[in-house]
Amino acid sequence: MMNGLGNLGHLGRLGHVSTSGTNHPEVEASGRAFPIWNTKSGDNKLMSLSIHGRTEQSDTPTPANPVPMRSVGDSGLFLSVMPDKAGSDYQLLNIKAAMKKAGHDGILRSVNGIYDEVVYNGKKWKLIQRIGVLDNIPEMGILFKDATYTDKQLFRFQFKTSEPKNFCATGQILSDIFITATGWAMNNQPLNSCWSNYARENVHYIYFNVPLEYDTVEKAIAYLGENYEIYYPLYTPIEYPLDLPVITTYDEQTYFASNAAEVKPRMVAQCQVSKALDYIREGLIGYYTGRGRSNTDENKNILPDLSGNGNDLENKNFAYTVDSGYGDGYIQYDGIDDYSRLPLEKVLEKGVETQMFVISSTQPTIESDNKWNGGMVVSNYYFAIKRSEIGRNEDYKQVYLNGTDVKTTGFNISGSEEINTVVISKIKDEPFNQYFNISTILNAAIYCLKQRVHDVLLYDRILTEEEIQHNYKVSCQYNGENIDGNSEETTASGENGFTVYNSLPGIFEELTVYGKSIQDGTPTPANPIPINSVGDTPLIITISNGTETQQINFGDIKLSSVGTVYDELVFDNSIGKWKLIQRIGVLDNIPEMGILFKDATYTDKQLFRFQFKTSEPKNFCATGQILSDIFITATGWAMNNQPLNSCWSNYARENVHYIYFNVPLEYDTVEKAISYLGENYEIHYPLYSPIETELDFESPKTFSGEVTVTTNQETVLPYMTARAEVGEKLTLPADPLAIYIAGKQTTGEMVFKDQSGNGNDIPLFNIAHSAESGFFQGALHLDGVDDTGSLPLESFNPKITAETSFFLSGKVNEIGNKYFSYFRSINNTSLAVTRLEPENTGDFIAYYPLALTGNPDVNLLNTYRLTYKNNNLLDKLLSPANSTYYNLAGFLQGQSQFELEKLDYRYLIIYPRNLTEEEQAIVLKYIKQGIYES
Repeated sequence: MMNGLGNLGHLGRLGHVSTSGTNHPEVEASGRAFPIWNTKSGDNKLMSLSIHGRTEQSDTPTPANPVPMRSVGDSGLFLSVMPDKAGSDYQLLNIKAAMKKAGHDGILRSVNGIYDEVVYNGKKWKLIQRIGVLDNIPEMGILFKDATYTDKQLFRFQFKTSEPKNFCATGQILSDIFITATGWAMNNQPLNSCWSNYARENVHYIYFNVPLEYDTVEKAIAYLGENYEIYYPLYTPIEYPLDLPVITTYDEQTYFASNAAEVKPRMVAQCQVSKALDYIREGLIGYYTGRGRSNTDENKNILPDLSGNGNDLENKNFAYTVDSGYGDGYIQYDGIDDYSRLPLEKVLEKGVETQMFVISSTQPTIESDNKWNGGMVVSNYYFAIKRSEIGRNEDYKQVYLNGTDVKTTGFNISGSEEINTVVISKIKDEPFNQYFNISTILNAAIYCLKQRVHDVLLYDRILTEEEIQHNYKVSCQYNGENIDGNSEETTASGENGFTVYNSLPGIFEELTVYGKSIQDGTPTPANPIPINSVGDTPLIITISNGTETQQINFGDIKLSSVGTVYDELVFDNSIGKWKLIQRIGVLDNIPEMGILFKDATYTDKQLFRFQFKTSEPKNFCATGQILSDIFITATGWAMNNQPLNSCWSNYARENVHYIYFNVPLEYDTVEKAISYLGENYEIHYPLYSPIETELDFESPKTFSGEVTVTTNQETVLPYMTARAEVGEKLTLPADPLAIYIAGKQTTGEMVFKDQSGNGNDIPLFNIAHSAESGFFQGALHLDGVDDTGSLPLESFNPKITAETSFFLSGKVNEIGNKYFSYFRSINNTSLAVTRLEPENTGDFIAYYPLALTGNPDVNLLNTYRLTYKNNNLLDKLLSPANSTYYNLAGFLQGQSQFELEKLDYRYLIIYPRNLTEEEQAIVLKYIKQGIYES
């Protein structure tokens, strides 16, 4: 956050601003994120705000390289209004959700400077849609019949297929389907000449290459199929009212920012303030900007001097397109021959002492490039910026980058997409009064640099540091800045909670709560054992950084699981909504079974779990079976055609798990069996087709700093995952030996994969691939019966030594004579062992170097006790002759298992050296955040 600069009255006149009365000056502000200084609190001070659409396509699309169009709102669009950049408190407006509610798709697009726009007039909101989307050829004649657009770049195509197709005998392919200007003189060519056009006078004709044999429009349409999508300006814009609240401003400063995920929009605001800021005017002899200019201006070839000194510049070689001309608040120089110059006959009567450039999207350059951002040259002395960089201790009196003095270090912003403010002041005595250029020097195209220029200011004096800081502050208001700095996306996960470090204020990109059901034992009529699920107690998510807190109450929503199938509660920023994905149903009505299961194809013998609603035991068959025998039975029972009074009732279909119900022999009809069973059962089962429902709950916020996410669940703890933007993503210390992250693996995999790239995958043994044995919801579950993983030390790369250290986390589910992270030799040195021994159950995070001696507690959570056991025979243990194995749980020798631990592995990270305390702290944060993607 920038601090106020105190009394600046002595710095010169601060310029003209619009006013709505002597005591109510108004200022304009714009950018992707920007402050408005000296604001007053209230819901009537923001006079207007507009959010502009923008569509980007990073390359020319072809069938082999579709190059998708990216637009504002593709992945969500929120507006944050805050008292400061740090986001200590903020109003959050879900713009995309409001657009979708109004019947729009929630995406703001642009075509060649024409853009969709969300507009706020100080009281009400509306969407102005100016861009349409076309993927239906027959509609073209109607859509374009009255169009008057003449720009050859009017339309851009996104190909929906990567399959190249030959279109003509000359070999043209789908990549030739582009807009073609009227100059092609092919208006009357027949379709089978390889061109199809929907032509009208003054309309840009759209030519589609098609094979010669497709000689009718119908055939051409059928051939083209779904291979295109066109964005085009609507002939008549469409307006939608939006249901969004009035914006309240704050005292002293109000900060505006969009957290659109990929393409961030430019916004323009008009606001009443207590005092308007403008650039320093004293000594200003040239002031040029792209704000308020367009490619349709009558005087577009002139870049006017707003200082009032008449030092206008001439634009040279501009095509006045999106790639060469005026953009949304900037001037786009193409890097080929575009530049702006002081006319040759013009002389700056006062020499230039200070230059200020506000630039963005600069061309990546290399040291051999002789390209210039702009400036002046006299004799052999350059007073200019070359290749978007200035070396340290350059021969200038002052060098500032974004308000920071960088004279001693220099800077390099080559290739930067962000808005950067550069100030340089000369130290030489030579006058600089001619040959001033933007985007080149010496009025020469060979020196042209591709860049966007927002503002350029020239002064006939050297500015003070305080003045430079003031101008930077004003530039942030006029042109915006990058609110999230080095914004990166990270992941987080955990059972019933996690912490996101270096969080930025905004909205989670994605937040998911996974369903889970538990049943503590085998149910019988005498011991029903209820099925407990996430949400039995109304589910509440709490998000907090210790200062700010948000709670979201999901009421009576329950999230269940059966085996490895589970419900999900998902927030998706791309739609700005929560949704419930229900995969588990509940059945307590036998007649419905035939319908529910008739098309099922499930084959998991653990498909269903029963909860008995009665504690009254009943005898069912002459053989003495009772209600406890009502369980799922696999198809291998071969009882499909047994009569009901044989004690079995089944609703059987091919490829369906048959459900057998034991009943007494005298209940020899289905009706009698149903009557007898009554209310004694409840079945949780996977739905044949999941059900998705959008939910109207608050969007989950992120705050600055360390943000924790927890729930109020106690009996069943849900696993959760998230994606969020952070200022700096956590990374592990360099050069690990192996990294194992259970959250990156899925049910069915038979190795614990090494994510380090060293290839140290650990084979798994006896895994059942169920919720209790295998990868499930972010953990590798080992059942304590026969599950383990084992890798001989000789297979590790690099090799395991006494200096090797281990960082691991998970959950201990039982104790006893059981161990894990276990080394043991199987040849002649059976006493050479080292392992972790839990003394109670619960979550753990542990760190230990292999050569650690004694019997220390190594649990970093300090809640559950883990003891590291080492019999001090490491020399024997690590000897290649002794065939030592590293085991995830217990000790595996041949087909026998000993001392196997029932536990969940989440992370296992191995380093070939001891970690410093600082490195340990980083790994601890990494694990507590639960990063599951690298």
